[in-house]
Amino acid sequence: FHTGPSRPGVWLTDGQTVNLDFVYTPDDSLLTGRVLGSDGSPKVGVYVWANKVGTGEQNFWVSTNASGHYTMSLTAGTWYVGVATSLPGYAKPPTQVARVPASQTVRGVDFIYAQNSGSISGRVTQGGTPVAGVYLWAYNPIYGWYSNVTTDNNGNYTLRLPSGIWSVGANTSLSGFATPASQMVVVSSDVTAIDFDYLAADRTISGMVRARGSPRAGVWVGANRADGVTVGTRTSTDASGTYTLAVPAGIWSVYVSSDLNGYVRPSSQRV
Repeated sequence: FHTGPSRPGVWLTDGQTVNLDFVYTPDDSLLTGRVLGSDGSPKVGVYVWANKVGTGEQNFWVSTNASGHYTMSLTAGTWYVGVATSLPGYAKPPTQVARVPASQTVRGVDFIYAQNSGSISGRVTQGGTPVAGVYLWAYNPIYGWYSNVTTDNNGNYTLRLPSGIWSVGANTSLSGFATPASQMVVVSSDVTAIDFDYLAADRTISGMVRARGSPRAGVWVGANRADGVTVGTRTSTDASGTYTLAVPAGIWSVYVSSDLNGYVRPSSQRV
């Protein structure tokens, strides 16, 4: 049997009694598959999980046996199914969606751990000075997100990844500095010198947002650097309709991203 979805909490007042019933739903369907490495080797002891789409219903994790097989008992419906175990030297496979009919067995929901065949490495600096402890991330639409690597005391990092096209960036905010923009990297072997430099945000762009002469509070204003070297920044206007953006030197496109009912959004400006 399977536990049903959770329900919202109930606030009890003095002297109140609340009756709560629980109903067990039969697990009348099965979902099975294998977890393998890209070389075909079975992966033993990998935890596989399932969450039912659109509900709070969850299945207890199961682990793969000596041949890499797993089996889950599920209720009918659509389920997210994924693996929770990280294996050294391999990329964790992406989550899948499985449609499970009532009283049937769904087979072949397999997961393949792709072997890391290359790497991305480089250096992170802050105005030219190496920075330790900066988190680096990498994203690929097939393999998902990697974000467990930080720079060493010399600002160096290495991400070990499967072959593919990856977006790589820095995930740590440094006060007074602009976060460098992400980079696209093709990985087929080891790729070096993918460097990131945090530039000092020592310039300001400021102004006011008005509609029919009246200042407007809470309007989002942003700026993107024309050469794409840094991540864009944004802020909202205060009660007097004014905003201030701290940015590095360069050419910037400044824009308003909020819509006001009954008004046309103003065009962006370059400074």
